[in-house]
Amino acid sequence: MAPAATWTTCPYEAKDGQVNNDRNQLYGLSQLNMASQSIIDNALASVLDRNPDAAEVASRFLDVFFIDKKRGISPHLEWGQTIRGPSQRGSYMGVLDLRVLVKVVNAIQILRISKTSHWSRERDIKMLQWAKSYLDWLENSELGKRPSKSANNHSSFYHGQLAALKILIGDKTGALKIVQAYFSGPFREQIVSSGEQPFESTRKKPFHYRAFNLEAMIALAKLGDYLGVSMWNTQTRYKSTIKTAIDYLITLDAGHEDTKVALPLVAAAMAVYGDNQGSTYRKYLEAQGTQTVNNGRTKVWKYMTKSWWFYEHPEAVRVSDSDHQTRAIYDLASQEIIGAPLFNSGSDTRNGYSSPDMHDYPELDNEWDDPYRFASANLPTHPERPPPFVLTDAVELEEGIYVYWSQISHLYDQSPGGRRSVWAKW
Repeated sequence: MAPAATWTTCPYEAKDGQVNNDRNQLYGLSQLNMASQSIIDNALASVLDRNPDAAEVASRFLDVFFIDKKRGISPHLEWGQTIRGPSQRGSYMGVLDLRVLVKVVNAIQILRISKTSHWSRERDIKMLQWAKSYLDWLENSELGKRPSKSANNHSSFYHGQLAALKILIGDKTGALKIVQAYFSGPFREQIVSSGEQPFESTRKKPFHYRAFNLEAMIALAKLGDYLGVSMWNTQTRYKSTIKTAIDYLITLDAGHEDTKVALPLVAAAMAVYGDNQGSTYRKYLEAQGTQTVNNGRTKVWKYMTKSWWFYEHPEAVRVSDSDHQTRAIYDLASQEIIGAPLFNSGSDTRNGYSSPDMHDYPELDNEWDDPYRFASANLPTHPERPPPFVLTDAVELEEGIYVYWSQISHLYDQSPGGRRSVWAKW
């Protein structure tokens, strides 16, 4: 049988941690990842270095990847992460591949506020048309909205790109509702009292997936900052926060996995929450060592040379005592860069405030709060379990990959008072 014939003849089986070699024939995803980084880097350079050529480069990349109808990405992912076999079809997992849109939205916000001639009104209108079409697909198509029901990182990244796109089209009220829906919904089940993430812990590369989901959580918290609410100290059902999960992650033995994925998360934690007396965060970052810059004349910590240090630097999230706003990364882009959050709600616990109570938003009711709503009279239920497992013994993490209650039930035994008491309404 010819290799190409297997694509439509043979059934394909999902295997966690393994990538089909056929993927190496596709370059779109790697090109999109590189382009999105180039777009945000050039947008920043256009204002930080006052370099108009950089604004032109960012605008041209946006043209090629989004605005140009012949070459650009279609505003839907009906064939994203295609599952081959006798019945070829797209997968909801493809939505994850456009998580880089948060960077793209950041870049466009910078181009807008800088008033560069390269980001014309015509380009902006066409980009908005693309964003609105993609949003419609994300929110209304069966495939597009499917990640919102996921228990793991697929849901986290889905809400992140949805909120960012709402900001792009000027719907900040809608964006805020999305952020609040995430923190009142899937987030509540994603971190147990120890700081473990049950729906990432059983993967073949658990350290990577824990960090991956935290990346999405941090992005959503920053979006919340920009929209005027602090989610950094919002608690899950099990009294844990983003900080709890980061603190737990850096205690783990990653085995053969790359621990560098945790560095931006630790930097973000140090910027937002501050370090402890033992300087745990600083020491974790400094453990990567030093390197020389300025032609060997200066020695600096390696983490300070990374691009993510710019976004996670304490100055980027520091709240002013006078007006509770962050210091601008650059005056020209002040309060318009999503990565430099704006606090205007007085809800940040770092200055004696508390995070908003999710029960203040009854319109955000969803199945995470009531797993029984879809239950039939004959369906066996397990009210002693956390909501995702009340009606089932297995929760899908990706197509064909599941986590079973028997695998992670012990994680919930660590919650004070046992399993049932942590969701007292049952």
